[in-house]
Order: sequence, then C-alpha cells, then structure tokens
Amino acid sequence: GGQSLDKAELAKHRSRLKFDLDEPKTTVFLKRYDRAPVLTQITNWLHHHRRASTSSFDRSGAEQLAARGINTPETIAYGEQWAGGFEKRSFIITREIPRAESLERKLPDFFYQERSGENLKRCNAFIEGLADFVKRFHEAGFRHCDLYFSHTFCGEGGELYLIDLQRVFKPVLFKERFRVKDVSQ
Repeated sequence: GGQSLDKAELAKHRSRLKFDLDEPKTTVFLKRYDRAPVLTQITNWLHHHRRASTSSFDRSGAEQLAARGINTPETIAYGEQWAGGFEKRSFIITREIPRAESLERKLPDFFYQERSGENLKRCNAFIEGLADFVKRFHEAGFRHCDLYFSHTFCGEGGELYLIDLQRVFKPVLFKERFRVKDVSQ
C-alpha cells in the first residue's frame, strides 16, 4: 500500500517502497531484494569478506558507520530467506531521516541566495563540512561505491547522513582506487 520508488535504472531484483506507520507516526522505506543474481551475491561476499544477504550488508554498514559517528538511517527491521546456499530474498525497513533532503534534490537555502559576504562564508563552510564528512567516512576505512548527492542527505540543522549502504565495504586491496572512485562520484 505504499508509494513505489522504483526507477528505470534500478536492477530488476530490487524494489523500493515508501509508506507511513501509525504507531508511532513515522515514514519508512522498504527495500526488497528478490532473487539477486548469483554473481552479484558472490561479488558482495568477496567485497564484504563474508557471506550474508544484501539487506544484511545494508544493515551492518549502517551500524558500523553509526558506531563511528557517521549518520545513517535507523533500521527498523530486516529479514532474509536462503535457498541452496544463496540468498533467495531479503528486505530492510529504515526510518525516514526527519526533515532531511538529499543534496541531489536540494542544497541548503543559502546556496540559492546571493553569493557574497556572510552567505558565501556559509556556502564555503558547508562545502568544507561535506568534505570533512566524506574524509571521516574514508578514514574509517570504508568505501561507498555509490557515493552520489542522491545518497547524501542534509538535515535541517545541517547534519549529514549517508544512505543506500548495501555496497559499503572496507577494501583489503585497491583502497585508494575505491576512495578516488567515491570522490569522483
């Protein structure tokens, strides 16, 4: 009964819904993975150094980042089903980040005002804060592999969040290559 957030470039084994809960009143997002290709699963296992479901990688990435002071959405529930040693399907439900917007949709208001004086200082401070946020993420050893403005959210107080964390991992090899890829995205 929720709003579908599927888009053309989304893999066929993935689906996303947005819906509201009554008790307590909150908006949540459901991501489902149904019959993810075996090669995708094996690649995920190699990147994460363990065998687990796609939704589990999203949840554990959020937990690890939050433990290091990097804001992520709150996980409400997740589950998985296995068949023949491979993930058959899995899901994760996360709470909406209150009063936050992706940087792809909207930068803070001062970016839309005159670029001089105090406003220019606020723009520069925000850019420095964003750079520091990404730097702290990378210094913790993580790589996102999908680090776009659509996956970086800004709360009403200026706090930054990362979402879409199922691909977040700590590379053993090619750390710098993955960091450069993240920054270029």
